[in-house]
Amino acid sequence: MFDGYDICENEKEVIEQIGYEKEKDTVNTSWSVFCAKGTSFTVPWYEAENYMHTI
Repeated sequence: MFDGYDICENEKEVIEQIGYEKEKDTVNTSWSVFCAKGTSFTVPWYEAENYMHTI
């Protein structure tokens, strides 16, 4: 049972305080994986919307 997880009301402050930079996080990447023509490829978080199939 999970306990202690909730919405962070001061998210920006916490991120700034710990100095987190998602582009430098090689363990927990914020990249997306897409598949096309029988293969997969990764896309940085800031480009993912360009690869999404939306109606």
